[in-house]
Amino acid sequence: MKAQQAQPGLFDQFPVPFRAGSPPQVEAAGKVRPRAGRQARRILQALLMCGPMTREEICRLTGIPTSAACGRLRELECPGCYGPAHAAQEPLVRKAGRRKARSGVRVWVYEITEAGKQVLRGGNLAGHRRRGA
Repeated sequence: MKAQQAQPGLFDQFPVPFRAGSPPQVEAAGKVRPRAGRQARRILQALLMCGPMTREEICRLTGIPTSAACGRLRELECPGCYGPAHAAQEPLVRKAGRRKARSGVRVWVYEITEAGKQVLRGGNLAGHRRRGA
């Protein structure tokens, strides 16, 4: 029997959205791809370790810029869209409700889902395996 080769991890080949007809967007997406995967993993780890948080809290804890956190959270909560959730049947994070931010505005609170926990544990998700598994 032939030995199976490990497939890239969900965060190693992080697909970043871009407008196909725009060469600058295609180039920028290629440059940000490695960083985007690390950011998505850091967001999931923060939510797992600290529980539900607002985007502002996630940014402060992880050091990820707000503009990047917006994109990563969207990708993680939208199965079948972009990023590691492209392989998921369900979101890796979800909106758990709203609460007041420091500014007094009611903002979304995000939490990790069971699928997100499974990804961090390195479990198989839609046929993907962690590198070296």
